[in-house]
Amino acid sequence: MPGSAPSHPPLYRTLFREALSTAWHHPRLWFLGFFAALLQTGGIYDVLVRSFNALGNQAIDRLAGTPSYAQGLLAWTTQPMAELGRTLGVIGTISRLQQLLLVAVLLGITAGASVIAQGGLIYGLGIRLRGKVPSLSACLSVGGRFFWKTAAINVVTLGLLWVFRQLMLIPFNTPLDATSIWTIVASIGTYVLFIVAVVALTAVHMLALSSLILQRYSVMESLARGFVQGRKAWLIILELGIGFFLLGVALFLGLAALYVIAGVPLLVLTLSAALLNSGFIATMLNVLFFVGAFLAFILLGSFATSVQYATWQGLAMRIAQGTALARLHRWFIFKKRS
Repeated sequence: MPGSAPSHPPLYRTLFREALSTAWHHPRLWFLGFFAALLQTGGIYDVLVRSFNALGNQAIDRLAGTPSYAQGLLAWTTQPMAELGRTLGVIGTISRLQQLLLVAVLLGITAGASVIAQGGLIYGLGIRLRGKVPSLSACLSVGGRFFWKTAAINVVTLGLLWVFRQLMLIPFNTPLDATSIWTIVASIGTYVLFIVAVVALTAVHMLALSSLILQRYSVMESLARGFVQGRKAWLIILELGIGFFLLGVALFLGLAALYVIAGVPLLVLTLSAALLNSGFIATMLNVLFFVGAFLAFILLGSFATSVQYATWQGLAMRIAQGTALARLHRWFIFKKRS
């Protein structure tokens, strides 16, 4: 019938409205969102920004001939081994091994907390979207129970992401004076491949976690389901990435506005303290302001991560039900009917 509305309800408005409501009414899950974001924020745009930042730093190191952090750490730990025959060398080796062990423990604790938080956040948001109220203790319990399986998914997806990033760095091994048109073409091709890999691996990661935690599939079955679901809903995922970007911009602008508004009374109070020759009060005011701004940034980031995870859970549920339809598809359906 001409002019009739499409039969499919708007997908993204519904997804983001549900995700915002779920995350807002369950601030206890923000705690999990903070730790989950240490390895995976759930946002395609966020992962792209992180990856390109790391890629840019590594590319600069390659072009400048500076060893990367991993190469430097490897050299730092292995150099004393050559001095084991000397007394000072042995002492140096023991000292560096102790420091390396401390770094490894801290990194392990951070990664472990993130893995548990990912599983717990998926469980909490998933059961909330299904009408139940999650408790933090239950979320942590589920996250711990699925620790090794969740870690395996992280190793696969984040490991593949690291491999693709290393492939992108290959053209930077060519000296600048030896750069040719083929090097430039290869660089552009690897950039496109890398963007596709980030989008695909982020989607597989989030969809696989949903299958693992909520539907109790094995690791390999969850990864396979994540791949199949991502392939079927690739257009939805691309549109969702744009939605995540717009959401991130809105949250950033909101935080920036609050920062500016809060900075006006701070400026007045700081000037008043300076006029009264009270440097201590001025310093304390600035410290309190920046600590508050930092905490607000942490809370906003944790909330945004919770929203992104909740959006993925809503999408996974609709893909399984067969009710997820891309906006472009709905637009074409509407055009045909009208």
